[in-house]
Amino acid sequence: MYTLSQLKTLSLSLITTFCLVVSSQVYAQNLTVAQIEQWTKAAPQIATWFKQHEEKLNATAEIDFANSAPADVASQASSALKQLKLYKQFENQVQSQGFASVEQFFVVQSEIIQGYMQVAMQAYSISPEIQQEIKDSLTELDASEFLTQEQKDQMKQQMLSMFQQLQTPKQTEQTANQKLIRQYADKIKQTLDSFPADE
Repeated sequence: MYTLSQLKTLSLSLITTFCLVVSSQVYAQNLTVAQIEQWTKAAPQIATWFKQHEEKLNATAEIDFANSAPADVASQASSALKQLKLYKQFENQVQSQGFASVEQFFVVQSEIIQGYMQVAMQAYSISPEIQQEIKDSLTELDASEFLTQEQKDQMKQQMLSMFQQLQTPKQTEQTANQKLIRQYADKIKQTLDSFPADE
């Protein structure tokens, strides 16, 4: 999970890890071309604001941008900004970029990030090294003395399910959001790269 200012770290870590569960499709609402273009246009200024307040934002509670419903992300992010007494200042930033509210900005941003991660994972080809890591993890899981057999079976089922998803990512049916985001994938990646990352 990540704080408000760590969107670049989020994008990098979710693409490189093999254990991503793409549950965000459950929450997805249809994006529009106008929303994506508005966000990519606004993001450089928003990223600059994040960088200016990075120290404070990093002290906020972590938010699960990848798997939480966008409305929940918006609620948590808004609460964090209010606690830091930065809500009004950030509201001015997003409204100057054409968003109606802080909440609308975070909902749109979450939809874009989650859709982008799904598109990235669909294009991801699982390497032999990662396959071996998964097999080694399953072996270690079997040998664990700290888990019940039921817990082992449940974790193995989850890992095997994720393994199967990554072995056949291109067969996954695309949502309307993913089809649209695929057209803007390079621009979205460049936009995410403008946000602060962990050192």
